[in-house]
Amino acid sequence: MTRCMLEHRRAVILLLITMLIWGSTFAVTKEVGERLPPLTLAFLRVTIAFLSLLPLAWTRRRKLAAESVTAVRMPWGTIAAMALAGVALYYGLFNLKFL
Repeated sequence: MTRCMLEHRRAVILLLITMLIWGSTFAVTKEVGERLPPLTLAFLRVTIAFLSLLPLAWTRRRKLAAESVTAVRMPWGTIAAMALAGVALYYGLFNLKFL
């Protein structure tokens, strides 16, 4: 197989995994939402996502730092604001409808 075909296959597999996770969100939220308060559920979802993506972010940061002479600065304030407004607040309000 050529490199292009391998990259394409990898992309398709990652998209399928994403669709599986994304598609299961409603069913899991509905089931767990009956047992946990909405904001607790939103906090758990965001925390699991954060812990899952953190190793990828650190790996990318190290790679970028190794390729460049200047240090790579992460915009943590912007990331935190985006996480609060775009993710935690959204999922908190989304989970409120299951009350």
